[in-house]
Amino acid sequence: MKLSSPRDRRTAVTPAGALPGSAPHTRRERRGRGGPRTPLPLLPIIAICAGIGLAYVSQTAQATQANYDQTNLIQEQQQLTAQDLQLGAQLSQLSASARVIDEAQSLGMVTGGTWSYAVAPAADVVTAPATELAAPSPASDGSVLGELGSVLSGVSDVAGGHG
Repeated sequence: MKLSSPRDRRTAVTPAGALPGSAPHTRRERRGRGGPRTPLPLLPIIAICAGIGLAYVSQTAQATQANYDQTNLIQEQQQLTAQDLQLGAQLSQLSASARVIDEAQSLGMVTGGTWSYAVAPAADVVTAPATELAAPSPASDGSVLGELGSVLSGVSDVAGGHG
């Protein structure tokens, strides 16, 4: 058996009585790069499909991570709530008045017998005579302007250090 080279295939002659449609099929040789070419219009569609697929996978991964984090936080909250209840019960037990008294007595403290009160002597209160409070000011002439003047002079006396 003899192997034919690609040149022999190119120069193969079809029989004279054969129809063009029934001619033996000869391969056309490609020049340039080998392999089938991808049609140019399919490249954007492939890129869009790949982008959508990556976005879907990314969103699914984020949702799974969020669900995992939520489950962990719920478990942590339940543990902290149980710990809070335990510490609250322990605090109420430790702060009970009977326990505090027992601990104080074990440290050598004694409870007081009865309450005793110290009575302080009444202090004398000095008051200004009523006549000084009721006496009208010499600058006032009984009018509203006179009253205003006496008030202002009293303020200026206090501010000046005379009052």
